[in-house]
This record gives sequence, structure tokens and C-alpha cells, in this order.
Amino acid sequence: MFVNFPQFGNKLASALPSQAEYPELTTTWVATQLVKLVRGDVSMDQWDEIVEEWYAEGGDVLTEEANAWYATVK
Repeated sequence: MFVNFPQFGNKLASALPSQAEYPELTTTWVATQLVKLVRGDVSMDQWDEIVEEWYAEGGDVLTEEANAWYATVK
């Protein structure tokens, strides 16, 4: 997501154990969904569906790992 902003990439990214298993979710998927929202291709009323898709595609694993990592550094 921060490919175009390398000055932020290293500071906001953390390697998650399962990140390699879900490369699409950690690179283009989120950006694609945000662009769709901004362009009006999907409405904010569909946000819950987008989040459900994120979790179903592996976002649940990534979220759990991110929360575990955050708990060790906060």
C-alpha cells in the first residue's frame, strides 16, 4: 500500500508470520478496495461486506497476528 511512499513503508509495516501466505491482501487488495470506494464503484453501505471478504480471504489470520505483535510493542 505504501509502495508509492517509501518514506512511510518501513515505518508502518511489520512482517507478520502469515504475510507471505496472503500477499494480495497485504499489497493490492486493500488499495483496490479503497480506490473502489473513492471512485464510487462501491458504496460505504457495502463496507461490512468488504470487511467480511477481507476476513474470509485470510484477513482474520493477519489481524490476529497484527494484534499479537502490537500487544508486544505498545
